[in-house]
Amino acid sequence: MNRKITLEEIQKLYPEVISINGPYLRKCDNRLILNVYTTKSDKKTTLSYPKILYEVYYNRRIKHNETIDHIDKNPLNNDINNLRCLDLRFHIAMDNNRRKPFLVKCKYCGKEILITNGRKKNYKHTGYFCSRECSGKYGRAIQMKLIEKEYVEQIKHEYFSFHELYDYNDDSSFGQEFTLDDSNNEFLEGFTEFK
Repeated sequence: MNRKITLEEIQKLYPEVISINGPYLRKCDNRLILNVYTTKSDKKTTLSYPKILYEVYYNRRIKHNETIDHIDKNPLNNDINNLRCLDLRFHIAMDNNRRKPFLVKCKYCGKEILITNGRKKNYKHTGYFCSRECSGKYGRAIQMKLIEKEYVEQIKHEYFSFHELYDYNDDSSFGQEFTLDDSNNEFLEGFTEFK
């Protein structure tokens, strides 16, 4: 259950805060935020709602190398039992390992590509390319006005559950990278893999 945070609760951890507004839903990443005004500046500052909720509940500020993780991967489920504090590097690595591979076509040549956990995002909504060569040729064709630039929506990533990645009975497997087993070989045949 999401609960409302009061100004007094925030001021125990952040005495410089003079007013808060929110939480508001930020549309670009579907996350809840608070608008905060402080004595240090006339401008508003944006803070992560789950972060503040966690800090208020446990009565401690999280460190710069920590972050708050939604256990069920739903950024709108801010129940305190769904939030946990993780080391930032571990959280990034864990999210990369949890991302399921997916298929896309090269924006320039049409070749099918298997995008795995290490592949970068679709920057500037231009699409994915099978090689730097195709990316360069596509950019040149746009510059020469041979083709119109088409924007591609970001792909919503699916994630493996924690149970799919790690065996709870065997502590030695905790933190190891997930690998696809032999049952997925039919799906993977004939595709280029990028990491």
